[in-house]
Amino acid sequence: MKICVCDASEEISSKLIKNITDCFLTEEDFRVKCFFSNNEMLAFENKDNHFDVYFISGDNEGILAAEIIRRYNKNAIIVFFAENNDHILDAFKIEALYYLVKPYDDKEFSELFRRIIVKYKSLNEFIHLRFKNERYTLKISDIIYIEGYNRHLTFYTKDEEFYSVGRIQNIFEKLSIHGFVRIHQGYTVNMRHIKSFGTNEVTMSDGTKVMISARRRAEALQVYDSFLSFGEQLPR
Repeated sequence: MKICVCDASEEISSKLIKNITDCFLTEEDFRVKCFFSNNEMLAFENKDNHFDVYFISGDNEGILAAEIIRRYNKNAIIVFFAENNDHILDAFKIEALYYLVKPYDDKEFSELFRRIIVKYKSLNEFIHLRFKNERYTLKISDIIYIEGYNRHLTFYTKDEEFYSVGRIQNIFEKLSIHGFVRIHQGYTVNMRHIKSFGTNEVTMSDGTKVMISARRRAEALQVYDSFLSFGEQLPR
């Protein structure tokens, strides 16, 4: 797990790094890089060089930096830490995992880190597919949506399509705990990739519009609303 800590105060950064270190069993489990300004962090960042988890100061500059990170790192786990709740609404809009108000105690941080681990694992789980003589391993969070027709499945990611044999109901049952919802007899979509949920279709993160069946719309919308409310802790 690659972790970023960004704050102008060396004392605060050191305390966070100690808290993080105390939550891991071995140093091989994680790497932490510390920055003392948002500009320094963003200069290091790009779409091919980014972190899994960000601890960022919850001030105006930190919020703006997080917005930039979110544009190209949709799965970033972002935690803000601040002196007060002034920017908690901004943090919610960026889909931050948590807003940590100082001073915090070790118990609160330990519980926060448990949530970080749950979120990280959910974003880094894989599914194994077979089609003819080929084998695929896909990161579940990369799957935007799945189309099923006559026992043929097509898995759509940002850059590629993958094929397998099976029933879409069976694959949906396997992936529903990872944030997938059935919106049509022939489609199941990853709710983390939904940009908008309309009357007759959903628009996905890659711009694709996927049809919603009238029969499934009400239930699918209820599931999606619950997903937005519960965040990484999906309702079972």
